[in-house]
Amino acid sequence: MKKFYHLVAVNHYPDGYAILLDAKPVKTPLGRMLLAPGKHLADAIMNEWVDQDDVIRPDTMPLTQLLTTCLDKVIGQRDPLHEQVMNYLDTDLLCYRAGDPPAFAARQELVWDPVLKWFEESFSYKIKTTTELSSLKQDAAVHQSVETYIHNLDDYQFTVLQVVTSDTGSLLLAIALLERAVTPQDAFDAAQAEELLKSEIHQEDFYGKAPDVERKQGLLLLSLQAARSFLDLHDLN
Repeated sequence: MKKFYHLVAVNHYPDGYAILLDAKPVKTPLGRMLLAPGKHLADAIMNEWVDQDDVIRPDTMPLTQLLTTCLDKVIGQRDPLHEQVMNYLDTDLLCYRAGDPPAFAARQELVWDPVLKWFEESFSYKIKTTTELSSLKQDAAVHQSVETYIHNLDDYQFTVLQVVTSDTGSLLLAIALLERAVTPQDAFDAAQAEELLKSEIHQEDFYGKAPDVERKQGLLLLSLQAARSFLDLHDLN
């Protein structure tokens, strides 16, 4: 979309802080006003709009996208999303291990095991893993503990959890990111463990990555970094 505005500002309303383009509030796809819960987050989102050049590129505005997702898809309709997120617990990326080749198994152990160890220490429950093709079923107590944790998140925290879980294929990684047990780079390295090892084997740092892979990985890292920023700015409210 061609850039159509000149001035960007933030205005305080009773329900939050709105982003204004030429004095008019930005609207979400469903027509809601783009309202941030606090000024720190609103200012960061404002800067995303300020930084746009002649063409607006939504993929360079991850904070705007997270807030839009929260307003249009989460607030008032969390129940089905909550169920979808919980479904990841038994299919979590970190629980399904490569038995072979050894290099893949070693890389998974290196970047996945610290997250599982953190979860066990923080939630007092051990996560099952497997090298088999058959699906796992985590213990009922694990499900209940995670269910309670997610239920206690506010809508903005839940939005980050839902997006990161979907992006990485791991609810455990998403929880660890929310709790600052991993950095965005840690989460990226864990989510892309096999792909990054393949890249090393094929010396892609020297020969170059396939453009579609490079773009996909770049967007994932940007999304994870934005997720952390969104949480940090929300906590400043």
